[in-house]
Amino acid sequence: MSEEEKIMLETNQSITNMETCFRNKIKELQQENKQLKSLYETQTNFNKELLNKFAKKDRVLKELRSWLEDEKDRLARECSQIYEDSLGKTRLVNEDIFNEVNKILSKLKELEGKNE
Repeated sequence: MSEEEKIMLETNQSITNMETCFRNKIKELQQENKQLKSLYETQTNFNKELLNKFAKKDRVLKELRSWLEDEKDRLARECSQIYEDSLGKTRLVNEDIFNEVNKILSKLKELEGKNE
């Protein structure tokens, strides 16, 4: 075998080896791409679920706040009696209840503000 033929043979083998390496690398990259797509889909689904949970929680907080405000109004209409205490201050019979409801409403509004 001539020197030129040896060089050609070695060159062909090198090219074949490079092609094999490239094919293997392409397969690895395709597999990694498939895994990344799967992770992306999983993360996207998780994010959607999380957003839905936050939206539901916000709805519940708003509904609770609305209910408490309505309940406070109802109590004011149905249960209040005005009287003068021993210090001469005009008070409502259910003032303590209203104060508690107001504290709860303030806390709900605070929580809603933190979530916006």
